[in-house]
Amino acid sequence: VLAEVRGDTDLADWYAGGPASIMTAFQRPYDAWPPGAWNTGGNYYNRAVRQDGSVNTLVDSSSNVIAALGVIDPASHRARLHVQKTTSALACSTWGLSRYANDHYYFDDPYDPAGNEALAVSPAWPQMSMWVAIHEHLLGSANALPRMQWFVSTTGVGYTPQGEALSNVTGQ
Repeated sequence: VLAEVRGDTDLADWYAGGPASIMTAFQRPYDAWPPGAWNTGGNYYNRAVRQDGSVNTLVDSSSNVIAALGVIDPASHRARLHVQKTTSALACSTWGLSRYANDHYYFDDPYDPAGNEALAVSPAWPQMSMWVAIHEHLLGSANALPRMQWFVSTTGVGYTPQGEALSNVTGQ
């Protein structure tokens, strides 16, 4: 917009191409070169494409934010497949989602400063569940309300948001 206001249409056109270039790279299959994020065999977006071109194919529920916030069209086939993949692979606590399979951070990871808080691997992360609830709401899914109700049921007094993970053993 600033370039347009200044009358620099060449620069405005160049700036406008940036987001399109990023989205093209993001949507490119991970087995292409250079790799993109779309996992064609698994029907989901990979966790990351590293600077060296290697791909982290971990199924990560935090990536549902792309559908919830409209980075990709929430109604698109890929968005639906991605959310379906994460909810089927990472479901826990009925409406909750773990971040990724075999997440040891709040269980026995040496970098967790509080020790074994979750009492089991792959605890639910309410924030990750909310990204799905937002996506479901945008699509008019009946699952949005019970997922949001589950989220609210896990909050503290006065709807204090959860810090991060929620133990699947204790619900705390």
